[in-house]
Order: sequence, then C-alpha cells, then structure tokens
Amino acid sequence: MSLTPVISDDSDTPGALFRRLTMSSMWFSGLLALLLGFSWLFVLPRWSSVAIGNKEYSVAELQSYDMSLHASVLDLQQKRNALLVPADPTYAALRDGKQDAPLLATVLAQVVDQAHALSQKPDAVHIDRMEYVPATRTLVLTGDVRFVGTSSMTVLAQFTELLGKMSNISSLEQPTYARLQDPVTGPHSPFVISLSLR
Repeated sequence: MSLTPVISDDSDTPGALFRRLTMSSMWFSGLLALLLGFSWLFVLPRWSSVAIGNKEYSVAELQSYDMSLHASVLDLQQKRNALLVPADPTYAALRDGKQDAPLLATVLAQVVDQAHALSQKPDAVHIDRMEYVPATRTLVLTGDVRFVGTSSMTVLAQFTELLGKMSNISSLEQPTYARLQDPVTGPHSPFVISLSLR
C-alpha cells in the first residue's frame, strides 16, 4: 500500500471560512475591548482631568461644577438686580418724577418767557409760586398781574390764552378774573392757574 496524503477540500467551504473569520474577529474585539477598558479606567481620567483652583476635576465633576457655577451666577445676578433696582414704590415714583424733569424744566422756561414777553413792564406778570404735582402731572401757578393799571384783567386773560396754546400743555384750568386794589401795587389781578402737562 502506498501512503498518499489525502487533501480534503473543507478549507474552501463557507463554514470553514466563517470559523476562521469568527476566531480572528473575536480576538480583535476582545483585545480592543480590553484596551478601551484600560484607557477608560486609567489613561483618560489622567489626561482629561482639569485643575481649577488647585483642585483636580474629572469630566463628570466638571459638568456638575459648571451647573453649580451657573446657579450661583444667576443667584448673584438676582441679588445685584435687587440692590440696583429696588422694588420700593417710593423709588418708582422718584424715578418717574426724574423722567418728568426735562419736560417740567422746558415748561417752566416757557411760562417765564410768556410772562416776560406779554407786557412792556418786565414785572407785569408776577409769579409767586410754581408747584408741580407729579401724581396728576399738574403745574399750579400762583401770582398776580400788577403795575399795568386797570388793564390787569386783560393782561391776565392774554397770559392765560398764551399758556393754553403751549405745546406741552394738554389742558388749563381758567383762573378767577378779579381786579383788587392794593395801596402798594395799585390795581392788580391775583391768579391761580392749573396746567396739565402732556
């Protein structure tokens, strides 16, 4: 008998190819999982930690630290806003009054200009007091028309008419027209005029 080697053709069958591929894929997957696990446990924490204020933080700790920082920043901003913009109603009234100040200054200057331009005598319209009421946005003028003789009521009517035509005045409460006699100023017409600002 002769010994001749018998070569089987099992190596080319799909089952044999699948067994070879499976073994090599298993070895590759196992080795890759081992390396990834090693790097996750030992390498990444060492390289991905961050030092903040002489303290080391990992990635997970950084996320919680970031959230706590945002919460403390929001809390501090709210405290700052409470100090800067108080919720006191007195403060709100003062702030609104300050916003009215430029308009009030303009109206006061216009009132004085109208009073001086009305007559040849510079003191014909004498304003004793100007009172501003912020709640109603009303300017109350108290004074009298003097040194114009018996035409004091006419000058008062002209002054009232000029005030009513001013652009910053929405309405005007007419004064009481009367001529009184005074030993010092002579005939004069006292007035109280209420101007409602726009």
